Amino acid sequence: MRRLLRRLAWLIMRLFLILVLSFFVLSSTTHSQSLLGTDFSTDRLEATELPILFNSHPADLASRVNALVMRLSRERAESESQELMRLGAASLPILLPRLDALPIEARARVAWDLLPLAKRMTWRGADDVSSPAHAYAYFVEMWRERAVDYQPTVVGRWVERLAARGGGALTQTVVEFDTYALPALIGALPDVKSQTDVERARSLLNVLRRITGLDWAISAQCGINEARTTIDHWQRWWHLHALEFTTVSGPSRWSAMLTQTQFGQWTALALQHRFGTTKEHRPILEHVASAGLKSLALLLGGAAGAFAVALFKRLRSRYSHRSLTSHFSCLVFMSVPQTSIVACLALVGLNHGIAAAVVVACIAIAHLDLESIHPVDNTSALPASTTGRDISEPRHRQALPNWLFAGTSWPFILTLIFVIEQALGLQGLGRCCVDAFRQRDLHLLMALTTVTALWLLLLELVVQSYHPSQHSPIPLETFE
Repeated sequence: MRRLLRRLAWLIMRLFLILVLSFFVLSSTTHSQSLLGTDFSTDRLEATELPILFNSHPADLASRVNALVMRLSRERAESESQELMRLGAASLPILLPRLDALPIEARARVAWDLLPLAKRMTWRGADDVSSPAHAYAYFVEMWRERAVDYQPTVVGRWVERLAARGGGALTQTVVEFDTYALPALIGALPDVKSQTDVERARSLLNVLRRITGLDWAISAQCGINEARTTIDHWQRWWHLHALEFTTVSGPSRWSAMLTQTQFGQWTALALQHRFGTTKEHRPILEHVASAGLKSLALLLGGAAGAFAVALFKRLRSRYSHRSLTSHFSCLVFMSVPQTSIVACLALVGLNHGIAAAVVVACIAIAHLDLESIHPVDNTSALPASTTGRDISEPRHRQALPNWLFAGTSWPFILTLIFVIEQALGLQGLGRCCVDAFRQRDLHLLMALTTVTALWLLLLELVVQSYHPSQHSPIPLETFE
């Protein structure tokens, strides 16, 4: 058990290292930098400006507001005004108390830029403000009146009432909190199981759309599955942009150095949202499962054919010398099981199966020769100390490696399967990977990498568990 746990820990570490290195390479090749700047409405890692593996200065709400105030105190810019509108009311508890420290012209200019936000939140009297100086006095008065309500517990209670009862009055109350209510609104989105949950989600999403300007809605005729997809989209967007509307301090800031990176965001996305969706908005797991069935059919056929080659050569070597005829017989014999498996599964054509069988047979002869890995057993009369093998070991355990193959041969077969899929136009994992590279779809590429690496490592664990000395063949001198 201890040995198994050590092997399992080592394989987990290897999987993590493979994913980190793969992500570093893939994120660099798939990164798409927009000419219009960062797209804050995206839920794609390729469109973000996050560091890949480590973020020494995670930009939360407080740091963004401080940077905006410094720039606005010097001069007015359209981009800063748009950023203030995007951050919305979430920035007010940090921004408004700082206005007094700015020069008179600067604080009046910032207050004037905030006036459209007050109109969006339907604050009374916002339409009557006519000058920057008046705008500053207006915000000072309104904040003195409303500051006590800007507490997470207060906003959370209003959102709970909206989710439970709905209604225009409650909607209007939550809208007045604007983006300050985003954490409570996202947290209140239900796990849709009935039509009642769909109605609850619709009332919450109407407020979210009005606050953020994003148009991911639940229609009146929306079903349960469509509602789940829409809610999942909102949650993935919030997971990527939550730090822009919240503040972190203490241990949270230290952890944000790792979580607020592309790799940290992808890890959470893979665990919480099943790898997310493709660029065509198709769930990645469904897409990979559909393509994986075709690859699995070829893989099973290749494995069956590879075993047939190794077994036939071993049996043949007991009765005759190896020759060109023997190798040709192996090639033909291998084509039978693979073509049968592929044809029975009806996932690819018969011609494709035969072509795959021929190519895999050539690789199998080179990489999966059990005759060289495990020589013919003439050790029955030799003592255990001479053979190096425990004679008390059951015969089925001694024969298992012959049926499990060498773990290092599987990557060759799997890679060959991908090449065959691309060459013959089969929609398997290999073709799926090529399409993902063409579309620069980082999420899909990492899902394919994870599935492939996990399969190979688990297979290696099974092989090593049954025969720890699998990769330490018995010296030929033992049998002399």
